[in-house]
Amino acid sequence: MTAVRIPPTLRTEVGGERQVEAFGESVRDVLEDLARRYPALQPQLFE
Repeated sequence: MTAVRIPPTLRTEVGGERQVEAFGESVRDVLEDLARRYPALQPQLFE
């Protein structure tokens, strides 16, 4: 599990959290897990 700090401009997408947990072996895996758990983040993380 990886702790991911969320910048203020994206906190509304994760329920106001400053930090969330994500799973993955690589950076890509972690980002994909974040997008899966917080679908509103997907456009911000991936084009």
